[in-house]
Amino acid sequence: MLAGIDARPEAPYGRPGSSEEATQGRVDAETERHGNKSKPPVGHVSYYSYMCDDNGILQEDVDPLTWPTETIATRLLTLFFDNVHGDFPILSRLMLKDKFTTYFAAVAKGGAVEHPPPQWRAQINLIFAIAARHSDLIGAALPNGDGDHRVYFTRARMVGFTGDSFFAHPDLEQVQILGLLTFYFISISQINRYVTSITG
Repeated sequence: MLAGIDARPEAPYGRPGSSEEATQGRVDAETERHGNKSKPPVGHVSYYSYMCDDNGILQEDVDPLTWPTETIATRLLTLFFDNVHGDFPILSRLMLKDKFTTYFAAVAKGGAVEHPPPQWRAQINLIFAIAARHSDLIGAALPNGDGDHRVYFTRARMVGFTGDSFFAHPDLEQVQILGLLTFYFISISQINRYVTSITG
């Protein structure tokens, strides 16, 4: 090398070629040149999502028949009716509260309790999910992990979206479930899922 023409120190660049070994050699060389600095991956703009649509929302190991305590359930229901229902009145408040009260009164008596129908369980779990999300947003966390909106959504999905429920003849309860579902998706910034749920 001639003096003064290129005073850069020699740096490893890896072997040329398209083989797997050559490619790995270049990756290793680049890592060595940059001192193992971690760089954010750079990709095409389509790999990124502004609205968090690529975040998973389903939880593992969720029992669809589990209910929160009556205290937590009442608090979530109250949060929903006080903060959401006035602007989004998709359900009958009286009918829902009546079913809710009847169910928890039967639980309080003990003995065998018949589980409510799947569509009602889906509705109430979506209500709990929306209320838990609202609770997160206002910073009023619920105790013992009872405020994880994803758990309630997973339960709703497990009981309300089975088999051909999307393709069956729509009834009022199914329309209410879809309305609650779209509202939930908006509340967690899952805009693409929201649009898919209302357009089929």
